[in-house]
Amino acid sequence: MSRVAYIVVIAASLALLGYLGLLALQMVEGRVTPLMITAGLAAAVAVSLVSFLACLVLLVRTSKSLAQQKDMLRAVDMALRDYATRADQTTKTVSEVQALALRELDALKERQFRRLEDEQPGSPSGTDGALPNNVVPISAPARDAAGQAAKDGYREFLKAAIGQGHLEVSLQPIVTVSRGEASGFEVFAHVEAPGLPARDIRRLESGLDLQNRAAFETLLFQQAVIASRRELGADGERMPLQVAISNALLQDADAVTAVTETYRKHPALAGSLVLSLPVHLINGAGRRHEYAIARLADAGAPLAMEGWRGNAKALRECVARGVRYIKLPADRLLDREKRRNQDLSGAEICEAAALASVDIVATGVDTDEDAVCLIDLGIDMMAGERFSGPRRLRRSAG
Repeated sequence: MSRVAYIVVIAASLALLGYLGLLALQMVEGRVTPLMITAGLAAAVAVSLVSFLACLVLLVRTSKSLAQQKDMLRAVDMALRDYATRADQTTKTVSEVQALALRELDALKERQFRRLEDEQPGSPSGTDGALPNNVVPISAPARDAAGQAAKDGYREFLKAAIGQGHLEVSLQPIVTVSRGEASGFEVFAHVEAPGLPARDIRRLESGLDLQNRAAFETLLFQQAVIASRRELGADGERMPLQVAISNALLQDADAVTAVTETYRKHPALAGSLVLSLPVHLINGAGRRHEYAIARLADAGAPLAMEGWRGNAKALRECVARGVRYIKLPADRLLDREKRRNQDLSGAEICEAAALASVDIVATGVDTDEDAVCLIDLGIDMMAGERFSGPRRLRRSAG
């Protein structure tokens, strides 16, 4: 638009100069006829009129542009204010959801406590060192500096627990923000080896051989079945427990058979107990465990897939094999983790999951800021220290 204005001004100036030149010639030499003067005047007036109209149009457009800029700035300001308000409200919502989830967990423990009192009326409450809300503080896992003796202590304790067929259970709530409540629990084995800090173990990556690891996962599954049926009852489908398994269980035919038979004998478990396994076991090269996973899915076991590197088509194929949840760290969903160029972004994962009708569970949510950003992405289910870490259920009567 500035170039047009310059051209119009230059044309008007040239027309005016031409008219003044004609007047000068008329006054000095008398060579210009009245007709020429009239034509020059008419041309100058015409060009000036065009210039005036062009400037008027430019002025109107400039005014409109300034008004649009003001509107845009106002809209940006309102959007920032609205985001700040929503972020504050969401933070309050996250705190409310955390409180509600903890109340759900405490209510679960209270039901267990009452059941144990009914089974053993003479036994004093609180003999397990639990706090008033049946919550035991969880110490941090032993660090490498604790030495090999600590590792051996945990290993021997686990072997003994497996041999006795009993594990203590801890639960970590998975919350659904839109519903404002716990919508499930991660299952951990609570380990209190003599002389060592308490630990909550979700999956054994090492420390035991494959056979013992398979036995550990089978036993943890059985303990979760007991907790779901006894403590949750009809609420089991609303708050399913999620039990982590690995290649150790999938490679053990007897363990797979035991799990599938449990699902077949108790069909209600299909809605109240989820098996959680790493993504590479579902779509790994060669699909070594495809048959075992198919047996579990056919028996009614819903699957949660930990991690995701693929496209929407591959996700639909996983859903067809029984996957109902995708569990991804908050850092991955918020695009903080380094990923390959072909990997989907967090927003694209959410879109693909919505198309495949599979729920995303964001794990490792530790701050309000992460929770707000995840909500903005459309992610509703979360777990992490921001809501609660694993909390031990009261020790059963045996």
